[in-house]
Amino acid sequence: MAAIHSLLIILTSLLVQTDQITDVPLQKEPARYEINAPNIAVIGIPVSQVTLRALNLDGTLDTEFSGHPKQIIGLEFWVRDVDTALPPFENGVLELKTDLAQNQKVFITADTIVVDPDSRRTATTAVYRISRWLSL
Repeated sequence: MAAIHSLLIILTSLLVQTDQITDVPLQKEPARYEINAPNIAVIGIPVSQVTLRALNLDGTLDTEFSGHPKQIIGLEFWVRDVDTALPPFENGVLELKTDLAQNQKVFITADTIVVDPDSRRTATTAVYRISRWLSL
C-alpha cells in the first residue's frame, strides 16, 4: 500500500509540473571579450580602429591574457594588401588600427562582429554597414 501511495505522489508531481526541464533557460555567462567598433561602416572602406578587450568573469580587464581568440567573424586585418593573421593581445587588449603610412587596414566585413562564436562566453556587436554609393 505504501508503494502505491509513493507511486501516486510521484505521478501527480510529474503531471503538475508546469515547465519542462528543456524550457528552463540556462544562465548566460558574461562575454569573454568587449568589442569597441564604429557603429556605422562603409562597405569596402577601412575603419579607423577596432579594439578588443579580454574580460574576467566579473567584467574587469584580464591583463594576464596575451593569446588569440579561436575565431573572429566580421573583421579583416590587411597588411600590404594581404589579409593577415591578427596579432596577439597585449595585457588583455588588442587594438587594430588603420595606418595608411604602414599600409595596414582594418575592414568590417559583416553586420555583426563575433568573437569565439562556439564558446559559451561569445562576444558580439552589431555594425550598420552601408554601400559606398549610398555614402555620397
